[in-house]
Amino acid sequence: RHIALSDRDIIAEIFWAHWDKYDQQLGPQVWQFGGYDISEDFLALLRLKGTYTVGGLGACNLISNYAIEKGCRFDQVVNLPLDMRGEDRHFCIRAKVLGFNLWADTYFPAKHLERFDYDLREKFAKTRAKRLPGNRISLVMLVNNEEYLLENFLHRMSKLFDEIIIVITKSTDGSREIAKQYTDKIYDFKWCDNYSKVRNFAISKATSPWIFYADPDENYGVQNLHHFDKMVTTENAIGFIFMVFNYRGDRPQPSISESVRLFRNVPEIKF
Repeated sequence: RHIALSDRDIIAEIFWAHWDKYDQQLGPQVWQFGGYDISEDFLALLRLKGTYTVGGLGACNLISNYAIEKGCRFDQVVNLPLDMRGEDRHFCIRAKVLGFNLWADTYFPAKHLERFDYDLREKFAKTRAKRLPGNRISLVMLVNNEEYLLENFLHRMSKLFDEIIIVITKSTDGSREIAKQYTDKIYDFKWCDNYSKVRNFAISKATSPWIFYADPDENYGVQNLHHFDKMVTTENAIGFIFMVFNYRGDRPQPSISESVRLFRNVPEIKF
């Protein structure tokens, strides 16, 4: 809404990311000139809140109908240097030729989850490798026709867990094929309208000392999940309560509930 009110025909909401796994510093998705050339002074400017003209922009773009009607589009422009490849650069070149300025807004930086999560997932893998046997964690999930949600969840979080248990109830989509990419512990359970029964079946398959129960449609702040290793080393702890924010399209505010999601794998704990 903020950039929509800026009255600019082409404007990007800035975000910062590691564009290559070897990058040591975060870089913006906008640039100053060329294919992706940025001066130190320009980088310093982009770290200040404001709206600035840029030479190119790569994502999170708001484009007016007027700019589109005038011919701004992502079609290929031939005979460009190799460092000018890509539809984003072709769009920016065409826009400038047509007389449009390109803008970047830095008041409310977006967060590129895929780029942001890459390093975190690698850290999870290293942390998991050092985890003591008594602190290992099994992820347990029930799946019912949620292939897109399952793929997103496992891609972001799978490396945190020592074991992944997937129980498929009524799925007819590609959930099973997606699960196979992350685990070989996939079980079928004929649905019986008894959530407790199917959940108890699922946790019975876990072999780690700790269980984390989650649904595919849940989104956990990946940057905060390193706290798991602090939790499972807490002396005398049996389980941990998570605050759950339930968002629905017909409600402006989420409903909030509490749920035990991380708990010890002991026979006394059941649904």
